[in-house]
Amino acid sequence: MSDNKPQEDEEFKEPEIGFAKFDKPGDQVTGTYTGKQNVPAKGIYGEQIAYTLLVDGNKIVVALGLGKKWVHSAMKGAKIGQRVRFLFEDWFEQPAYKEELSKNGGDAEKCKISRSKSIKVLLGKMDETYLNGFEEVKSDDVDTDGFPKSFN
Repeated sequence: MSDNKPQEDEEFKEPEIGFAKFDKPGDQVTGTYTGKQNVPAKGIYGEQIAYTLLVDGNKIVVALGLGKKWVHSAMKGAKIGQRVRFLFEDWFEQPAYKEELSKNGGDAEKCKISRSKSIKVLLGKMDETYLNGFEEVKSDDVDTDGFPKSFN
């Protein structure tokens, strides 16, 4: 192999990476928690914390702004290898949004302020299948993506 490109076969494949999107109440993502990292502000997005989950063998990123304090507080209790669910429960209309909506005759498209999403975190059992592959890894030995530092 002289082209230095990673070769795929039945055992090794490029991972699929996706981003969780919560469009309507009831949307959710459930997976095995593999780590988190801070994401600096960029463009229209403020600073965020990105949680990574392993869902059906694929890496899913759940990025949430720092304003989601309850979510971030709940995730402090999550352990690497634990099953986690993020659930979009409902819209939360802050007083500033309601005032803006009223000024615009009820037209949400004209509002400069948007509604907030109420996201609930549910912590489940440890994922034994995931843990069996990483049973010798301690949290200090894991990078921000939840993989052993020796992989880098």
